[in-house]
Amino acid sequence: MYKYLLIFICMTLPAMGNAQNQDEVLVSINKGKALATYYVQKDDNLYSIAQLFSVPAVLLSQTNDIPFYEKLAEGRKIGVPIGTYNYALSKGNKHKPLIYTASPSDNYSLIAQALGIGIADLMALNKDQAMAQLANNKVMLGYIQYNFVAPVAATKPDTQIAAAAAVATIAADTASELLSVGAPSEFENAYKYQTNNETTVDSLEGMVVFFKPQTAVNDQMLYAFSNDLAKGRILKVYNPSNKRYVLTKVIGKLPNTKQYLNAKIGLDGRAREMLETREIKLWCSFYFKY
Repeated sequence: MYKYLLIFICMTLPAMGNAQNQDEVLVSINKGKALATYYVQKDDNLYSIAQLFSVPAVLLSQTNDIPFYEKLAEGRKIGVPIGTYNYALSKGNKHKPLIYTASPSDNYSLIAQALGIGIADLMALNKDQAMAQLANNKVMLGYIQYNFVAPVAATKPDTQIAAAAAVATIAADTASELLSVGAPSEFENAYKYQTNNETTVDSLEGMVVFFKPQTAVNDQMLYAFSNDLAKGRILKVYNPSNKRYVLTKVIGKLPNTKQYLNAKIGLDGRAREMLETREIKLWCSFYFKY
Protein backbone atom coordinates (compact mmCIF):
# COMPACT_ATOMS: atom_id res chain seq x y z
CA MET A 1 0.00 0.00 0.00
CA TYR A 2 2.77 2.44 0.94
CA LYS A 3 4.56 1.54 -2.28
CA TYR A 4 1.57 2.60 -4.42
CA LEU A 5 1.05 5.72 -2.30
CA LEU A 6 4.67 6.75 -2.85
CA ILE A 7 4.33 6.24 -6.59
CA PHE A 8 1.17 8.35 -6.64
CA ILE A 9 2.84 11.19 -4.74
CA CYS A 10 5.89 11.13 -7.02
CA MET A 11 3.68 11.30 -10.11
CA THR A 12 1.45 14.03 -8.69
CA LEU A 13 4.08 16.51 -7.44
CA PRO A 14 5.66 17.29 -10.85
CA ALA A 15 2.21 17.73 -12.37
CA MET A 16 1.27 20.11 -9.59
CA GLY A 17 4.50 22.03 -10.05
CA ASN A 18 3.88 22.48 -13.78
CA ALA A 19 0.22 23.44 -13.43
CA GLN A 20 -0.65 26.81 -14.88
CA ASN A 21 -1.78 29.51 -12.50
CA GLN A 22 -5.33 30.34 -13.59
CA ASP A 23 -4.66 34.02 -12.89
CA GLU A 24 -1.89 34.06 -15.51
CA VAL A 25 -2.11 34.29 -19.30
CA LEU A 26 0.62 32.41 -21.12
CA VAL A 27 2.36 34.01 -24.09
CA SER A 28 3.93 32.55 -27.21
CA ILE A 29 6.10 34.31 -29.76
CA ASN A 30 5.22 33.62 -33.37
CA LYS A 31 7.10 35.22 -36.26
CA GLY A 32 8.55 37.84 -33.91
CA LYS A 33 5.17 38.80 -32.45
CA ALA A 34 3.98 38.11 -28.91
CA LEU A 35 0.54 36.49 -28.67
CA ALA A 36 -1.47 35.67 -25.57
CA THR A 37 -2.71 32.07 -25.52
CA TYR A 38 -6.40 31.34 -25.09
CA TYR A 39 -8.32 28.07 -25.39
CA VAL A 40 -11.90 28.31 -26.64
CA GLN A 41 -14.53 27.70 -24.00
CA LYS A 42 -18.09 26.50 -24.53
CA ASP A 43 -20.24 29.03 -26.45
CA ASP A 44 -17.24 31.27 -27.27
CA ASN A 45 -17.16 33.08 -30.58
CA LEU A 46 -14.78 35.53 -32.24
CA TYR A 47 -16.54 38.57 -30.83
CA SER A 48 -16.78 37.28 -27.26
CA ILE A 49 -13.05 36.48 -27.22
CA ALA A 50 -12.26 39.89 -28.69
CA GLN A 51 -14.34 41.53 -25.99
CA LEU A 52 -12.73 39.39 -23.29
CA PHE A 53 -9.26 40.68 -24.16
CA SER A 54 -10.19 44.14 -25.51
CA VAL A 55 -8.68 43.37 -28.91
CA PRO A 56 -10.26 44.57 -32.19
CA ALA A 57 -12.29 41.67 -33.61
CA VAL A 58 -10.91 42.26 -37.10
CA LEU A 59 -7.35 41.95 -35.82
CA LEU A 60 -8.20 38.75 -33.93
CA SER A 61 -9.80 37.36 -37.09
CA GLN A 62 -6.76 38.15 -39.23
CA THR A 63 -4.22 36.86 -36.72
CA ASN A 64 -5.91 33.46 -36.49
CA ASP A 65 -7.32 33.31 -40.02
CA ILE A 66 -10.84 32.89 -38.60
CA PRO A 67 -13.82 34.22 -40.60
CA PHE A 68 -16.44 36.14 -38.64
CA TYR A 69 -19.19 34.02 -37.13
CA GLU A 70 -17.29 30.76 -37.67
CA LYS A 71 -18.27 28.23 -35.02
CA LEU A 72 -15.25 27.65 -32.79
CA ALA A 73 -14.51 24.16 -31.49
CA GLU A 74 -14.17 23.95 -27.72
CA GLY A 75 -10.51 23.66 -26.75
CA ARG A 76 -9.19 25.31 -29.94
CA LYS A 77 -6.06 27.37 -29.36
CA ILE A 78 -6.36 31.07 -30.19
CA GLY A 79 -3.52 33.59 -30.37
CA VAL A 80 -4.62 36.94 -28.96
CA PRO A 81 -2.71 40.00 -30.24
CA ILE A 82 -1.13 42.21 -27.58
CA GLY A 83 -1.02 45.96 -28.16
CA THR A 84 -1.85 49.39 -26.84
CA TYR A 85 -5.55 48.46 -26.86
CA ASN A 86 -5.15 45.81 -24.12
CA TYR A 87 -1.62 45.95 -22.66
CA ALA A 88 -0.34 47.65 -19.50
CA LEU A 89 2.92 47.69 -17.55
CA SER A 90 1.10 47.87 -14.21
CA LYS A 91 -1.83 45.83 -12.94
CA GLY A 92 -5.36 47.26 -13.01
CA ASN A 93 -8.68 45.95 -11.73
CA LYS A 94 -9.32 43.96 -14.91
CA HIS A 95 -5.86 42.72 -15.77
CA LYS A 96 -4.09 39.38 -15.76
CA PRO A 97 -0.30 38.93 -15.76
CA LEU A 98 1.35 37.84 -18.99
CA ILE A 99 3.92 35.04 -18.57
CA TYR A 100 6.40 33.76 -21.14
CA THR A 101 8.55 30.66 -20.66
CA ALA A 102 11.94 31.48 -22.13
CA SER A 103 14.05 29.04 -24.12
CA PRO A 104 17.88 28.95 -24.04
CA SER A 105 18.02 31.01 -27.24
CA ASP A 106 15.83 33.82 -25.85
CA ASN A 107 17.03 37.11 -24.42
CA TYR A 108 15.37 40.23 -23.06
CA SER A 109 16.01 42.17 -26.25
CA LEU A 110 14.18 39.70 -28.49
CA ILE A 111 11.27 39.35 -26.08
CA ALA A 112 10.90 43.12 -25.63
CA GLN A 113 10.92 43.60 -29.39
CA ALA A 114 8.22 40.95 -29.87
CA LEU A 115 6.10 42.60 -27.18
CA GLY A 116 6.71 46.14 -28.43
CA ILE A 117 8.13 47.60 -25.21
CA GLY A 118 11.55 48.81 -24.08
CA ILE A 119 14.17 46.47 -22.65
CA ALA A 120 14.41 48.61 -19.51
CA ASP A 121 10.67 48.17 -18.89
CA LEU A 122 10.91 44.42 -19.36
CA MET A 123 13.92 44.19 -17.06
CA ALA A 124 12.10 46.24 -14.41
CA LEU A 125 9.13 43.86 -14.56
CA ASN A 126 11.56 41.05 -13.75
CA LYS A 127 13.37 42.96 -10.99
CA ASP A 128 16.46 43.37 -13.17
CA GLN A 129 17.32 39.71 -12.76
CA ALA A 130 19.37 37.90 -15.37
CA MET A 131 17.18 35.56 -17.39
CA ALA A 132 19.08 32.53 -16.10
CA GLN A 133 18.08 33.50 -12.55
CA LEU A 134 14.33 33.49 -13.24
CA ALA A 135 12.39 30.69 -11.56
CA ASN A 136 11.34 28.06 -14.11
CA ASN A 137 12.52 30.43 -16.88
CA LYS A 138 9.27 32.39 -16.51
CA VAL A 139 9.51 35.95 -17.80
CA MET A 140 6.98 38.51 -16.57
CA LEU A 141 5.79 40.54 -19.56
CA GLY A 142 3.27 42.89 -17.98
CA TYR A 143 -0.54 42.72 -17.96
CA ILE A 144 -3.39 42.16 -20.40
CA GLN A 145 -6.94 43.46 -20.14
CA TYR A 146 -9.30 40.66 -19.12
CA ASN A 147 -13.02 41.52 -19.11
CA PHE A 148 -14.48 38.33 -17.72
CA VAL A 149 -18.25 38.32 -17.20
CA ALA A 150 -19.80 35.32 -15.49
CA PRO A 151 -22.36 33.61 -17.75
CA VAL A 152 -25.99 34.03 -16.77
CA ALA A 153 -28.19 30.95 -16.83
CA ALA A 154 -30.95 31.16 -19.42
CA THR A 155 -34.45 31.45 -18.00
CA LYS A 156 -36.23 30.96 -21.31
CA PRO A 157 -36.21 27.80 -23.42
CA ASP A 158 -35.33 29.68 -26.58
CA THR A 159 -31.64 30.25 -25.86
CA GLN A 160 -30.91 31.10 -29.49
CA ILE A 161 -32.67 34.44 -29.08
CA ALA A 162 -30.55 35.26 -26.02
CA ALA A 163 -27.38 34.19 -27.85
CA ALA A 164 -28.24 36.35 -30.86
CA ALA A 165 -28.85 39.33 -28.59
CA ALA A 166 -25.47 38.80 -26.90
CA VAL A 167 -23.66 38.61 -30.24
CA ALA A 168 -25.49 41.72 -31.41
CA THR A 169 -24.32 43.62 -28.32
CA ILE A 170 -20.72 42.51 -28.83
CA ALA A 171 -20.87 43.36 -32.53
CA ALA A 172 -22.21 46.81 -31.70
CA ASP A 173 -19.40 47.37 -29.20
CA THR A 174 -16.85 46.28 -31.79
CA ALA A 175 -18.38 48.47 -34.45
CA SER A 176 -18.18 51.47 -32.13
CA GLU A 177 -14.38 51.09 -32.16
CA LEU A 178 -14.34 51.88 -35.88
CA LEU A 179 -13.91 55.52 -36.73
CA SER A 180 -16.73 56.88 -38.86
CA VAL A 181 -15.79 59.29 -41.64
CA GLY A 182 -19.13 60.93 -42.11
CA ALA A 183 -20.80 58.19 -44.15
CA PRO A 184 -24.01 59.41 -45.83
CA SER A 185 -27.09 58.74 -43.73
CA GLU A 186 -28.88 57.13 -46.70
CA PHE A 187 -26.17 54.47 -47.00
CA GLU A 188 -25.90 54.10 -43.24
CA ASN A 189 -29.62 53.43 -42.93
CA ALA A 190 -29.61 51.04 -45.87
CA TYR A 191 -26.63 49.15 -44.45
CA LYS A 192 -28.31 48.78 -41.06
CA TYR A 193 -31.49 47.57 -42.74
CA GLN A 194 -29.68 45.02 -44.91
CA THR A 195 -27.65 43.65 -41.99
CA ASN A 196 -30.44 43.90 -39.40
CA ASN A 197 -28.43 46.44 -37.39
CA GLU A 198 -25.25 44.40 -37.98
CA THR A 199 -26.60 41.27 -36.28
CA THR A 200 -26.35 39.29 -39.53
CA VAL A 201 -23.08 40.39 -41.08
CA ASP A 202 -21.00 38.49 -43.61
CA SER A 203 -17.38 39.37 -44.21
CA LEU A 204 -14.64 39.11 -46.79
CA GLU A 205 -11.06 40.27 -47.11
CA GLY A 206 -9.29 41.26 -50.26
CA MET A 207 -7.82 43.90 -52.49
CA VAL A 208 -9.54 47.20 -53.17
CA VAL A 209 -8.64 48.95 -56.42
CA PHE A 210 -9.52 52.63 -56.49
CA PHE A 211 -10.82 54.07 -59.75
CA LYS A 212 -11.11 57.68 -60.81
CA PRO A 213 -14.81 58.60 -61.06
CA GLN A 214 -15.77 59.74 -64.55
CA THR A 215 -18.83 61.57 -63.31
CA ALA A 216 -19.93 62.72 -59.89
CA VAL A 217 -23.35 61.06 -59.59
CA ASN A 218 -23.55 62.29 -56.02
CA ASP A 219 -20.72 64.13 -54.34
CA GLN A 220 -21.61 62.66 -50.96
CA MET A 221 -22.04 59.02 -51.96
CA LEU A 222 -19.45 56.44 -52.98
CA TYR A 223 -20.01 53.69 -55.51
CA ALA A 224 -18.29 50.38 -56.17
CA PHE A 225 -18.01 47.45 -58.57
CA SER A 226 -18.04 43.85 -57.36
CA ASN A 227 -18.35 40.36 -58.84
CA ASP A 228 -19.24 38.89 -55.43
CA LEU A 229 -22.09 41.17 -54.34
CA ALA A 230 -25.38 41.96 -55.99
CA LYS A 231 -26.14 45.35 -57.47
CA GLY A 232 -27.64 47.65 -54.83
CA ARG A 233 -25.86 46.00 -51.90
CA ILE A 234 -24.35 48.38 -49.32
CA LEU A 235 -20.81 47.49 -48.32
CA LYS A 236 -18.69 48.65 -45.39
CA VAL A 237 -15.04 48.87 -46.47
CA TYR A 238 -12.70 48.85 -43.48
CA ASN A 239 -9.01 49.81 -43.46
CA PRO A 240 -7.50 47.67 -40.64
CA SER A 241 -4.34 49.77 -40.44
CA ASN A 242 -6.13 52.81 -39.02
CA LYS A 243 -9.74 51.68 -38.28
CA ARG A 244 -11.19 53.99 -40.94
CA TYR A 245 -14.18 52.83 -42.95
CA VAL A 246 -16.52 54.01 -45.66
CA LEU A 247 -19.91 52.81 -46.87
CA THR A 248 -20.36 52.25 -50.58
CA LYS A 249 -23.09 50.98 -52.92
CA VAL A 250 -22.47 48.28 -55.53
CA ILE A 251 -23.62 49.49 -58.94
CA GLY A 252 -22.31 46.71 -61.18
CA LYS A 253 -19.72 44.07 -61.99
CA LEU A 254 -15.96 44.69 -62.04
CA PRO A 255 -14.75 45.79 -65.49
CA ASN A 256 -12.82 43.04 -67.24
CA THR A 257 -9.51 44.88 -67.42
CA LYS A 258 -6.00 44.34 -66.05
CA GLN A 259 -6.54 47.19 -63.60
CA TYR A 260 -8.86 45.00 -61.53
CA LEU A 261 -6.83 41.78 -61.68
CA ASN A 262 -7.16 39.96 -58.30
CA ALA A 263 -9.37 42.75 -56.95
CA LYS A 264 -12.38 42.04 -54.75
CA ILE A 265 -13.96 45.41 -55.43
CA GLY A 266 -13.35 48.54 -57.45
CA LEU A 267 -14.00 51.56 -55.27
CA ASP A 268 -14.64 55.21 -55.99
CA GLY A 269 -11.26 56.96 -55.76
CA ARG A 270 -12.64 59.63 -53.44
CA ALA A 271 -12.60 56.97 -50.72
CA ARG A 272 -8.77 57.06 -50.63
CA GLU A 273 -8.82 60.30 -48.64
CA MET A 274 -11.54 59.01 -46.32
CA LEU A 275 -9.59 55.79 -45.68
CA GLU A 276 -6.40 57.85 -45.28
CA THR A 277 -4.31 56.07 -47.88
CA ARG A 278 -2.22 57.20 -50.83
CA GLU A 279 -2.17 53.75 -52.39
CA ILE A 280 -4.20 52.93 -55.51
CA LYS A 281 -4.62 49.38 -54.16
CA LEU A 282 -5.36 48.56 -50.53
CA TRP A 283 -6.00 45.34 -48.61
CA CYS A 284 -9.26 45.77 -46.71
CA SER A 285 -12.01 43.94 -44.84
CA PHE A 286 -15.58 44.12 -46.09
CA TYR A 287 -18.82 43.82 -44.11
CA PHE A 288 -22.19 43.27 -45.77
CA LYS A 289 -25.14 40.91 -46.13
CA TYR A 290 -25.27 38.67 -49.18
